[in-house]
Amino acid sequence: MDFTNVLLMIVGMNIWWIFILRRAWLLKKNVFILLLIVNSMLFGLGFVLHIPFSQFLRMALPDQLAFLILVTIFREIYHRYPVDTLWSMDWKQMTDGLFNFIVMIVLTAILLWMI
Repeated sequence: MDFTNVLLMIVGMNIWWIFILRRAWLLKKNVFILLLIVNSMLFGLGFVLHIPFSQFLRMALPDQLAFLILVTIFREIYHRYPVDTLWSMDWKQMTDGLFNFIVMIVLTAILLWMI
């Protein structure tokens, strides 16, 4: 595995990394639309490139759309955005923790599907 393959994996997993490190970016409309445009271009580029690991570029768009669907469902049920519960042990945020767990499972499932 060379540097290009690792770079393609990291770029293709951008929503996964943003969800873990900077979740607030995914909840801002302007940033979300910019990411949607970039991920749409990556999705098309993933089909055009014929090199190993280029299928990882196609992973970003389904990840972002899955996040949008899950956060919309969460907002419809609880009438608020989910909060990051990674460093919290507050039992009152159990629904947010469950949401975060479900999102990570879905994003990882898309990753495994691309492999």
